[in-house]
Amino acid sequence: LVAGDPLDAAVVKPQELRKRKPKALEARTIFKATTEVVRGSLEPKWEQGFSIEVPGGHDVGELFLFFRLYDYDLVTEHDLLGHVSVSLLDAISGGKELSPGWQALLRAIPAGRDRLDVLR
Repeated sequence: LVAGDPLDAAVVKPQELRKRKPKALEARTIFKATTEVVRGSLEPKWEQGFSIEVPGGHDVGELFLFFRLYDYDLVTEHDLLGHVSVSLLDAISGGKELSPGWQALLRAIPAGRDRLDVLR
C-alpha cells in the first residue's frame, strides 16, 4: 500500500522504479507484503491473503496497491518482470456491480475515507 500513485513520474521517477529497493517508493510505502515463491510453474497461482489496515492519517483516494513481479533465479539476482498500480478505491469497488445511483453517490462524496466506509 503506497501513498500516491507510484507510476506517476511526479511521485516516483521511472528510473527509480527499476531499482530493487527504490528509496522514493520505500518512503511512501505504508504496508508491504511478500508472497511465497512458486517454483516449477509457467502458470503460478498465489492463493495467499493479506489484511491491510488503512491508516487514518491518509486520504484514501490517494492510496494505491502497487504490485511488483520478479522471476526467481537460484544463483543471480531476481529480475523485475513488471509492475502495476491500482487505486485502493478502484480495487475495493472493482468487484462490485454498482448501479449508476451508487456511482453518482460515490462521486459526490469528497473524502476518500467516507467513500471507503460506503463501500464496506
